[in-house]
Amino acid sequence: MENLNLRVVKDSFAATIPLVKLEYHFYKPWLNEDDSKNVLFISSHGFGHASGKMFYPASGEEVKEDENLPGGILNIPLEFGTDSSMFRKVYREKVFPRLVEFSPDFIFISAGFDAHVNDDINNHMTGLDENDYKWVTDELCKIANLTCEGRIVSALEGGYRI
Repeated sequence: MENLNLRVVKDSFAATIPLVKLEYHFYKPWLNEDDSKNVLFISSHGFGHASGKMFYPASGEEVKEDENLPGGILNIPLEFGTDSSMFRKVYREKVFPRLVEFSPDFIFISAGFDAHVNDDINNHMTGLDENDYKWVTDELCKIANLTCEGRIVSALEGGYRI
């Protein structure tokens, strides 16, 4: 089956080993072109370089694809030094309003615990703690109660080296 949504990205960065070369594949999370009208994919993730280190995964600048569609992709880059107040501000200003506007039937959370201040895989570039994860989950539960009769699932990911 041909996937027209595939995009190959090549990148390299300096790390603790001499040079890392990456090639990874990008997919829109849709099965077909109509799905983008019915699915909203929001991703907050590391983006950018700091002190000669790449903030993993650096996989997307802030992009809201077609603003005329009810769904789409909203990338929320977390810059070097993102702490609790910065994280909460971006969620209050960008994520929560967009999610309420979309009014989902179901919310699925895939929480990246590698942004935790004690997870050294992120080279201490973010300073989130368990209170931040609780706060964002509580807020998402409120939105789920408002928009989709409380239908929400949360999955654990990340938290590799605490």
